[in-house]
This record gives sequence, structure tokens and C-alpha cells, in this order.
Amino acid sequence: MPLQQCIQKFITEPSIKLMAERATWLGNDETHYVRKWDDKDLKDLKNLIELTVYFISMSLKALRYQEEMVK
Repeated sequence: MPLQQCIQKFITEPSIKLMAERATWLGNDETHYVRKWDDKDLKDLKNLIELTVYFISMSLKALRYQEEMVK
């Protein structure tokens, strides 16, 4: 399954989905001769990946406390 389809199918958190999609766009841009995102570079791709990881980590930590501290 292509990465974009995996993101659409398995990621439900809007913040994670948004960052992962943009990282995919820039990653694809690096493989083509004609760039779609001329003002973005590898640094932006790394930042988007870091943001995706951050949002995943934040969501997992929040879920843990929601489950451990039930009202």
C-alpha cells in the first residue's frame, strides 16, 4: 500500500495526518526533476517528520494518562 493511502486509512488524528501528508509531499518532491515546492528543502522535510513524531508521541502520552486516571 502506498504511503499516502496508509496515512489516509490508518491515521485519524488531524494534526498527525496533516504533518504526515506534508512530509510525504516534500519527500515525493525530492524524487522528481521538476519541484512542486520550490521554497521548501530537506530541512523542511526533516521538520515535518519531527512534527509528525512529536504529535504521535504527544497523543500516546495523553492517551496513557486518560486511561490511567479515569474519573
